[in-house]
Amino acid sequence: MQSGGSTEAGRPATGERSAPAPFSRSWLRTFEPLVTGAPVPGLPAGGRCAPFVCTDGDRVRPWVVHVADGRINAVNPALGTDAQVVVAHTVTVGWRLLGLSVRGFHRLDELVVEQLVSGRWARHPMPPLDEGLIDLTVADDDAIVWHERVIDSPLGTLFVRRAVVDGRLRMLGASTKPPAPTAGVGTDVAWRDVMALRRPGTDADAVARRAWRGSTTDVRAAREALVRARSAENMPRASVHRDRALLDSLAVVRSMRSVLRGSAAWRELWRPSARRPTR
Repeated sequence: MQSGGSTEAGRPATGERSAPAPFSRSWLRTFEPLVTGAPVPGLPAGGRCAPFVCTDGDRVRPWVVHVADGRINAVNPALGTDAQVVVAHTVTVGWRLLGLSVRGFHRLDELVVEQLVSGRWARHPMPPLDEGLIDLTVADDDAIVWHERVIDSPLGTLFVRRAVVDGRLRMLGASTKPPAPTAGVGTDVAWRDVMALRRPGTDADAVARRAWRGSTTDVRAAREALVRARSAENMPRASVHRDRALLDSLAVVRSMRSVLRGSAAWRELWRPSARRPTR
């Protein structure tokens, strides 16, 4: 994709109209009619809001999609005072959420969930990266290492590294970049299954939802540790609410993708973003 001409000072060349910054007020005014009326199946009845925040360097641009009677009816450039959970993303990940092909890898902090609890906003990694803090004290030589590939997450494929220590799981690391091949247990799991397994009261088998690889002994140890972790799991109410809000927001994004796909007006709106944007 070629960018337009510019002066040495970085200003648009004479005769070129600057593109509005992605997710800015002027950009959203053009974007709103492209998605208004899109059906959003699967959401609870009644009015709903899907609040997002685009972080673009030092700029923070909120945008909220309003859903009524199962359809998108507005997109506003401001968060409501009643927002409790917000999906925060970079411009690049915002393109990805809206269905554009984005090359390269994303940082894990390019898509996070912010939740208001007791008057304070807290940032949470996208599941399953929010299982706990990364444990830097565990050496790979001292434990069975479990490498999991989480497929089709909103950030693409995630690679999560855990360890089985004294029969319990510890998180060692996570990335969107595939790791170098190493020994240990390997699994594949769909991101939608990760989220389904987190629902309160689910009786789905976390072991059966995964494709397992590795030695029989190591796989057995990892499976037993997973079952033990699942039996001790008690999702806090705040986490359950955060998951539900994230899934609802992603359902709204899927709805927008379905109507943006193939839209000439949408192509014209995002293509100029390769040029230097204005505020």
